[in-house]
Amino acid sequence: MANFVIRFEHLEKDFSKLKNHLSLPEKDSINQFSTKSTFRPKESRVWQNFYDNDTIELIKKCCSDEIHYFNYNFEGINYPKKQKSKLPFL
Repeated sequence: MANFVIRFEHLEKDFSKLKNHLSLPEKDSINQFSTKSTFRPKESRVWQNFYDNDTIELIKKCCSDEIHYFNYNFEGINYPKKQKSKLPFL
């Protein structure tokens, strides 16, 4: 089981927490790389296009804890988080 989770959508912030937790030196800063792509075609930026009903149901079954904990959905809407889950996070 993981001690913490780094989310891609919050990569810089979560990595910074990990760096502080591990007491890594400042020279190993997240600023040394970029997490945003500038060469992806616009049509691939809509991630919902990669899922059909079957893959949505599969992901819902396999990742139900993560979907609940991080308040994810397949509409791409960020709803306010209602309750705390037991998944690890820094």
